[in-house]
Amino acid sequence: MFLLSGTDHLSPEQLINLKEHKYSCRGSSISEKYFQVFWTSLVPYIPKNVAPNTITLIGLILNTLSVLILLCYSPDLKSNVPSWALVTTAICVFIYQTLDALDGKHARQTNTVSPLGELFDHGCDAVASVFVPLCLCVTVGIGTHPSIVFIQFFTFLAMFYLAHWQCYITGYLEFGKIDVTEGQISVMGLLLWTSVFGVEFWSYRIPLIEMPLKFIPFLVISAMALVNIRNFFTVLSQGGAGKAGTTVAVSPLFECILAFFAPSNFVLPLLFPNPCCFEFA
Repeated sequence: MFLLSGTDHLSPEQLINLKEHKYSCRGSSISEKYFQVFWTSLVPYIPKNVAPNTITLIGLILNTLSVLILLCYSPDLKSNVPSWALVTTAICVFIYQTLDALDGKHARQTNTVSPLGELFDHGCDAVASVFVPLCLCVTVGIGTHPSIVFIQFFTFLAMFYLAHWQCYITGYLEFGKIDVTEGQISVMGLLLWTSVFGVEFWSYRIPLIEMPLKFIPFLVISAMALVNIRNFFTVLSQGGAGKAGTTVAVSPLFECILAFFAPSNFVLPLLFPNPCCFEFA
């Protein structure tokens, strides 16, 4: 559209802001400080001629392929999956987590840090935010409840969006005591547990309340989301801290709103037998 109109993609002011942008984060989760020791020890072994974005992309590809293998065995998100596929996915999630942490460290080591690299990294994280929920759904066989699949997907989408909206407002990413690292560890643990006891384990109903075990991960995720939302609106009420002093970042909300109204598709026969179609759409 910009090319057809004969205008530049970015204004001079926007180009200056892009050039001056630097990645910044605050806080550290409970387990991250221990993982940082492991990640830092691996940096010297990365060849200097490997681009940081290549590291990011390799991690995303491995993570994506492993989840696609799960979906081949359980396209309805409720079928049994071979143990080897679950273990492979757990390993790939660990590799993705490691490479996602190493790309920035490698960029600083080779003096190749750039806003474009950060954009690519966060773009890969956005793609992973679709596949990780699918992985979790397959692991516990939640496809028996398509409405829960939708709620879980929208929760992941909202948490990812709010984290980056908060970054837009404050100029830095804020990490809590329980954050993405703990989430990935939990997913790996669930994958390994299911590889031993099978997907049917999660259909066991808790005595007295008659609630399937498969609901527990999503109750925990929902509770974490509520905490993150509360923290976000606390920051939002304080106003922007960037150069523009603005809290406006609503244009990407269109996709979130579109996903929110997607439950209307429940009246169609497509979603119930194929709940993963919604997430890919």
